[in-house]
Amino acid sequence: MDTSAAPSDTGAGVSLSGCDNVDVDDAGEWFLRLWKMLKSDNLGPRYVLLLKAWLALERTHKFDNPQHGLSSTKRPSMVSAWIKRGRKGMLGTSEKQKVPSVEAFRIEYGAWWELVQPDWRTRDQFGGWTLRGPSDTWNDLDVHGANGVAGVVACLRWWGDQIVDMAEDGKKHEMAVWEKAVIDAAWVMDELRRAAEDSK
Repeated sequence: MDTSAAPSDTGAGVSLSGCDNVDVDDAGEWFLRLWKMLKSDNLGPRYVLLLKAWLALERTHKFDNPQHGLSSTKRPSMVSAWIKRGRKGMLGTSEKQKVPSVEAFRIEYGAWWELVQPDWRTRDQFGGWTLRGPSDTWNDLDVHGANGVAGVVACLRWWGDQIVDMAEDGKKHEMAVWEKAVIDAAWVMDELRRAAEDSK
């Protein structure tokens, strides 16, 4: 099974073009603030695709911002600190949130991402996530708003920024691992959007 699939160019506005020409005029204030912090054209087209999948998901929910959020169990400590500060600390694309250790953050993020997956999502023989299961319900991962998958986008932005700044030794491997994580998160957000549209 191909676990490297990514969201396609859809009517929801998911495409591989850059961030600057994306129309977010209809977005809620909370989303606009986070979009300005997390958008980046410097992390490659896959990250742009993730951002657009996130935008499409939140647009489907009309930028509703519920209080409940993703599980805090195993959540990276940087996310918890960021939430505690009112999600401040990155004022724009030029300011980077420093990750103490790329390897440690990769492990921390991976443990959280695994925890919030529905039971039907299992690993294949190569360690990738399966894309279909007997019941494609999303349970605790189906959380929109500032307390939802926005935290996943933030993690991937911080992680990616630090890999870009790494010395060449080990950079290629870390970038490949990060890209797989970005692709999977973008696919999940696209599926969450589809599920939300189907339920209407």
